Amino acid sequence: MALKGLIYNTSKENDREQWRRSLAEAGLTLVDGSFEEGAAVNSKTDAVWYIAAGQCYSWDGAFPKAVPTGSTPETTGVIGLGGWVSVSDAVLRADLASSENGLGASLIVDKPPYAGAVSRTQHSKNADTLSAKDFGAVGDGVTDDTAAITAWFDYVISNGKQGFLPSGTYRITSTLVVPTLKSGWSIIGQGRLTSIIEMAADNVPIITFGDTDDGLLHTISLLDIGLNYTNDQAGNTSANCIYFRAVNTWNISLRLKFIGGYWGIKMRAGANAPWGCNWDLLEWGSGIKGGAIDYSGSTSATPNNVWGRFGVDAKNMTEGTIFKELKGYNNSVGAIEIFGGTNNLRLMSFQAGSQFVINSLKCETIALTGAIAANALISAPVNGMLQIGALS
Repeated sequence: MALKGLIYNTSKENDREQWRRSLAEAGLTLVDGSFEEGAAVNSKTDAVWYIAAGQCYSWDGAFPKAVPTGSTPETTGVIGLGGWVSVSDAVLRADLASSENGLGASLIVDKPPYAGAVSRTQHSKNADTLSAKDFGAVGDGVTDDTAAITAWFDYVISNGKQGFLPSGTYRITSTLVVPTLKSGWSIIGQGRLTSIIEMAADNVPIITFGDTDDGLLHTISLLDIGLNYTNDQAGNTSANCIYFRAVNTWNISLRLKFIGGYWGIKMRAGANAPWGCNWDLLEWGSGIKGGAIDYSGSTSATPNNVWGRFGVDAKNMTEGTIFKELKGYNNSVGAIEIFGGTNNLRLMSFQAGSQFVINSLKCETIALTGAIAANALISAPVNGMLQIGALS
């Protein structure tokens, strides 16, 4: 809605017809009469001409509204919301509330009070970070948000943007897939316990990195998000919170929680292990039924991964090894704390030639019997190197 070529004029010659046409373009109807001549208003889209002021007004009160002869907006009500609203004001309000391109937030300009700052529309500023709710996601844990979350996810990735996942539980029924070679994007939530993507389908990944087996993905960030399944995934070995199909390099994962599923992180058999990734403050909850990380079958050893602090609730893990068949060299680990293991779990196993330095490894309330107790908590790499600074 917009007024085009509108001229405020006190001359009656220039004229009712001009007002009528201009108002019609704005979706308004100029009623017969005027404040001076008397008029009747029956809807919000009716407008009355105030000849003396060269302005038109619509009525924001109860209908019908009678306008006596020889009146003014002030003598027949108040000017403002709930009373007479100038047409220019009404049109502006409608334009600001419009979702049409070029209207709404596009009409609001902001200039930060900083030296060198420039003016930008609010629409432009809003586009810096794309909220999942901009695409219709609800996040109440009941609504099927698959279409909205998928559209948001795909747009963020395809356009190299930063996506924002507000607090809520976003229920989906199909895997979110990152196309191979789509790099340089990030998604951030409001906290791993409050911004949760929950998979309602069974035995499928929540997020798959790569839609082909070849190629790579790089310069990606996931922060402050929880990943969960609606149902218990015991025995569902494909229920992996994050599944790496393609080569993954320069990935930053911070403050994530794997709440439920089988594996928290799993590599495709035959894929290269991650390269140059930084994973920190990751947490595995008691809903994980397989293990924390599985590199089984990964091929080329890749270097320079940095893991910070990991916390693992292993009491319901049944795979046999919590961190399984890890692979790579020049890899460093800050601290891993494992607690609650009661299923004769091996803590770690490594593929041949791997090199890992672990600053601290702490185990709490882990019950060990049978074959694990008789053999080893950690299966060290053949022809590789494993260094643990502190073990308790």
